[in-house]
Amino acid sequence: MMQKDYILYLEDDEIDAIKFSSTLKNLDFRQEVVIKENGEEGLAWLNANRNWLPNFIVLDLNMPKMNGIEFLESIKQDPLFHKIPVIVFTTSNNKVDIHATFEQQIAGYMVKPFDHKDYKDIVQLIKDYWDKSALGHI
Repeated sequence: MMQKDYILYLEDDEIDAIKFSSTLKNLDFRQEVVIKENGEEGLAWLNANRNWLPNFIVLDLNMPKMNGIEFLESIKQDPLFHKIPVIVFTTSNNKVDIHATFEQQIAGYMVKPFDHKDYKDIVQLIKDYWDKSALGHI
């Protein structure tokens, strides 16, 4: 049996996780969204599924146990995980966070807006990134 394509979403806020997943579904995104609450859980998931990696990772930065930057540093050291595209989707617009994540070769950095329409537009951008990237067609 072939395993379904999916994205991994690391988000500790359950409401944000549901909001993101339902917005993607409403935008006709057909891949499964696997949600983990922090970097430790995300890393454990990747290690347990080394033969079934996500197409890309959407990452919050402000999480307990292992935050987003620590998670990035960890996966970028693993030869199997370091090429997985990562899009940061967070409330932080702190320049230190932005620079630290781009140093880890992320694919993009999006700040979560509070307005519903703006939120939907950002999620649409994330979907479009995947739909239009070369990786989305292999």
